[in-house]
Amino acid sequence: MTNIINYEDDIFYLTHIVKKLGDGIKLDIDPNRYKDKIYAEILFIHESSQTLFAALKKSQLKINRDLHLRNMLRFNRHYVAFLDDIINDNFTFTKYLQDYIDKLSGIKAQHTEYIEEIEDLLSEISKDSNGDQEIISEEEMRILLTNHEEEQ
Repeated sequence: MTNIINYEDDIFYLTHIVKKLGDGIKLDIDPNRYKDKIYAEILFIHESSQTLFAALKKSQLKINRDLHLRNMLRFNRHYVAFLDDIINDNFTFTKYLQDYIDKLSGIKAQHTEYIEEIEDLLSEISKDSNGDQEIISEEEMRILLTNHEEEQ
């Protein structure tokens, strides 16, 4: 069975978590209670987005690929800005995350590279587009036919 990823919802959810964490680090919350949780969430977002981006790059799906890449680009920009706030100690709570600066700087650098890579992919897609003609990959055709056959 083919594992279908709902890129739009997954990217939306990761972006939502980043925004909520960004709101959280602006508060004067108890570092003993939340420091490890926030760091764990940052790592979760990083690992999840890596997996999602790798799947999106590898995917042969053509429909909405550019939309998913644009959403992933937007997510990465939010994530890099969030990490930048922590690294630059811009908010009350960020001083408690300074123990993780080296790791967070590495994650920020990696996501900055993702931004460049996504911009390149979007540029390629723009060059390769054939006007308004939609192209369906073999994988998409198989999924469509499988779903149609299952309904009958």
